[in-house]
Amino acid sequence: MFYYLSPLSVFGWWIVTVTYLQHHDPDTVVYNDKDWKFVDAAFQTIDRTYGSVIDNLSHNITNGHVVHHLFFTKIPHYHLMDATDALQKYMKDNNIFDLYRFQETRDFVWRIHAQMYEHGFAAKWANTSTATTTTSTTSTTSTTSTCDNKDQTNSNVNDKNHIKSQ
Repeated sequence: MFYYLSPLSVFGWWIVTVTYLQHHDPDTVVYNDKDWKFVDAAFQTIDRTYGSVIDNLSHNITNGHVVHHLFFTKIPHYHLMDATDALQKYMKDNNIFDLYRFQETRDFVWRIHAQMYEHGFAAKWANTSTATTTTSTTSTTSTTSTCDNKDQTNSNVNDKNHIKSQ
């Protein structure tokens, strides 16, 4: 039983860690059904490197994650890095690179626990139709200048986290 449960537990922890870190960050914005747009949501994911060994063993889904969300039915995993490089070049050439998010995450063992403890699944709600942002904590709410969603709030988001105007 040990030889079954131990690898299963490690694999389960790894899948949760990678999935959480690729899709959550203190600056992640969540769109409601009315305002959700495919490309906007895809750029809320984060390319992360966990080190070349882990990145290669995971077929670069970790450091090619934004491209995976943009072209998931079109680009096979063995071309994720070529597509990521092309996307980065295109975005730099067109002065929109600030939409792309990348983080070195070699400290993932520590970071997953710290980020889950500090933020959990809290996120900022966006409503692009009214162009303002609402973030809330358990005690205060602050409004910044990109998105607004007065009927939805989420707790445990720090007031210092703001998103850029798009």
